[in-house]
Amino acid sequence: MKLRAITCEQCSAPLEVPTKATSAKCGYCNSLLQLNQPQSQSLKSSEIDSSSLDTIRLQNELERLDREWMMKRESFMIKGKNGEMSIPDTTMLVASGFGIVFAGFWTLFTLFVFPPFALFGGFMIFMIITQTAKAKKKMEQYKVAHSQYRRKRQEILSQLHQDDPPGIDNYLQELTFN
Repeated sequence: MKLRAITCEQCSAPLEVPTKATSAKCGYCNSLLQLNQPQSQSLKSSEIDSSSLDTIRLQNELERLDREWMMKRESFMIKGKNGEMSIPDTTMLVASGFGIVFAGFWTLFTLFVFPPFALFGGFMIFMIITQTAKAKKKMEQYKVAHSQYRRKRQEILSQLHQDDPPGIDNYLQELTFN
């Protein structure tokens, strides 16, 4: 069976269809294409526009980058006490500071009232500091990874000659992870 190369009118995806076919369905965007139109609507394989192929390659690269970022972003998340997931931010560090101050006062108070409880206060301070250090490290790693993702995304968009449309970051901010 002989095939001919055409380009989808909706998404510019390259397609191969039988030469005698009068219609085809695009495998990328599911558009129904009428093939009995003049030759200018369909391209022979030797006439495929390389800029169209480059555009498709860049769009695919952009989608791959967004998918990879979604998966990588989850590795930076911290699970809350009710199971909700969130990216560590400075709010957590401030809350940890209040926790340390409270644990410090509690430890000092128990030193005078019942000294063995002061050990628990010291342990509580140690745990808060440890968790704060982990959250701070994840927050810094997230910022570095996010700026790398944004830079790569902007490079692809500039090659596509597009402004930065509302991307995956806006979508991810609207999600709630449970």
